[in-house]
Amino acid sequence: MTKDDPCAEAMNQVHAFLHGELSEEAADEIREHLIACEHCVDSYDVEACIDTLLKRCAQVEISAPVSLRVRITQMVVRGSGPANSF
Repeated sequence: MTKDDPCAEAMNQVHAFLHGELSEEAADEIREHLIACEHCVDSYDVEACIDTLLKRCAQVEISAPVSLRVRITQMVVRGSGPANSF
């Protein structure tokens, strides 16, 4: 971590830290900084919460209603597109 602005350096690496992409040495530096800096730990908590929510959203499977899938399949089989179906 740079001595000029350790907060900026920590926040620049927060996503890599969250995803376990840093070396142990770099991760230790971030951990030490987060322990010592209330402002950065608050920012980290927000980023960690957002990361958790995004992971949850990615796990939800969303599919089109059956009736829509049937209509699309029928259009493909007939060779007609949306412009021809009205």
